[in-house]
Formats: sequence, C-alpha cells, structure tokens
Amino acid sequence: MPLTITHVGGPHDGLVQTFDDTVDSIAIGRDPEQCDIVLPVDARMAGREHCTLNRIRGRYLIDMAPNRVVTLADGTLLDAGTPIPDRCELIIGPDGPRLRAISIRHSGMASTADQGLSPEQAAKRASPKASTIEVEAAASTAKASGRRATLVGGLTVLVLALVVVSFFIFTSDVDRLDQQDVAASDRIESVEQRSTVMEGDLVTLGAKLPSLLASARPSVYLVIHRSEEGGETAFGTAFVVGSDVLATNAHIAEHFDQLGPGDSLVLRSPAHEGAESVDVLVERVTMHPGYDAFSALWQGYIPARLNAANRLDKVRSAGTACDLALLHVPPGS
Repeated sequence: MPLTITHVGGPHDGLVQTFDDTVDSIAIGRDPEQCDIVLPVDARMAGREHCTLNRIRGRYLIDMAPNRVVTLADGTLLDAGTPIPDRCELIIGPDGPRLRAISIRHSGMASTADQGLSPEQAAKRASPKASTIEVEAAASTAKASGRRATLVGGLTVLVLALVVVSFFIFTSDVDRLDQQDVAASDRIESVEQRSTVMEGDLVTLGAKLPSLLASARPSVYLVIHRSEEGGETAFGTAFVVGSDVLATNAHIAEHFDQLGPGDSLVLRSPAHEGAESVDVLVERVTMHPGYDAFSALWQGYIPARLNAANRLDKVRSAGTACDLALLHVPPGS
C-alpha cells in the first residue's frame, strides 16, 4: 500500500483511505462526485476539487490551480508539481481540513543509487535510434520527394514559357496596365496617409492615457476576504460594469463559495480626491458557465506529455479558460 491518507479532526476524524500502485491520480476536495478524498461539505476554505496527488515514478506530486492553497503542518506552502514528503500532514486551504499522508516504499528496499546522468543525457537516451526499416522508409520518401520536385520544376518552366508568350500576345494591354498601376499607386498613397493619421491618433492616445486611467480609477475596487475575527486579505480587483454589478475573474469570484462561517467578501473603493474609501458587501456571484464546464472537460480528456524517461506524464493544470464572473452588491451601493 504505497499511500495511506488519514483524516485528522472534523466529522471524518480517524477515517483511513488507502491507494495502491494502480491509482495514478487522487483528487481531493468537497465534491463527492469528482474527488477520491472527500472533505466535509461545510469546509468552504477547501475547493470543490481543491488539488490532486499524482503518482509519478513512485513519488506523489501535488497539483492545483494557482489560487489554491495547500500547506504542510510546519507552514510550508506547497507549489504545484512539488513532491510531498513520505510522511507529512497536509492542510487543505487556509486553516482547512487536515490529512495525514504516509507513503510506504516497496518491500523496504533502499532507493536506486544516482546513475550519474545529466538531464541532457537522460533526454537523449530517451529518444531511441531509428530502426533500419525506418531509415529505408525515410530514404524512399526522400526519393519520391525528389521525383515530385523534378516534375514541379518542369511544370514551372512550362508555366514561365506560357507567361512569356502571353506577354508578347497581349502587348496592346500595356497602356491599360500602366493606368491601373497609377491608380494602385494613388490608393497606396491614400493608405499611407491614413496610416500617418492613425499613428498621430496613437500618439495622442498615449498622451491622454494617464488622464484616461485616472478617470477610470474610481470604478476599480479591491476584492477583500474578511474573516469572522476581522482579519482582511486582499487578493484581486473588480471594476464596475453596470448598476450594482462589477466584473472580475472567475478564479477570484469562486472564493465566495469558499467563505467560512462569519466570513465575507468585501469590495473596497479607492480613496479618490481626498474622499475615504468605502466597503461594499458582495451578496452573490455569477460565474461564467464555461469556467466549470472547461474544468470538467479537462478532467474527462486529460492530455499527457513525454518526459525524459520516455514515459507519459499527465498534464493536470487546466488553466483559466472562460475566467470571467460578475459580483452583485446591494442596490444603491
């Protein structure tokens, strides 16, 4: 049993889950339909699918979105792609649920000694030499390409000959073509003049940019997570797009669904022209429908890439497709 997970504290305290060598990916979160290790539903500091443990060459590496937090018991913040210690305690989210992880090595045997290969040498050795059949196939392809190139060359000479003959046949149209060239030159000159005007507009816009940014500044709000004890953590911005509605990123708005009891999501206006900033409470959020749909699609069709050992590593980070959301505040705020 290479990995044992024990829930520490909470309603699942003492629950033990074991995962053997056949399990390559272990999802951790509050969603029982998507996760292998299911956290308490009310543990909102943890995401619905907070992170995964991926088994790669006998080690378990943690993967998560950039806005997710997983720490060790000593406070060490884990980054995506970091191998977890063989014996450790994982804290899912800020002050979230705790999981004790124990990874047991096979048969107690010592790990394989360093083979002394540089990463470049390992990558080179991972690419096998071409077989005799592959070499012969490549040579056959090259010969066929040469024949096609000879045929194309002959056709090119024939086309050029036809062009020359056509030129002498239609010499009477030279004057008309000259007139068309003059008209084309006039059009090019007109385009160049418009381009000059556009460059002038860009210079003017650049000069006005500071004032434009200053005029937009009052509509940009700071997004703050306020705890029940009054502690505040700023982690994003939002801007006004309508009456009582602001726009932001979906990965910022989803913090609303992760608020703990007594916590709140607050928008703080900038201190403008001597006026004090104002805090506005977020009542609800509207996520872009494609944000969760893309994540679900990624989970169904996980891409993979070859590593230096010529093995497939699953790509777990889904990125931030459709990363848009709306924040709704009380009317008249």
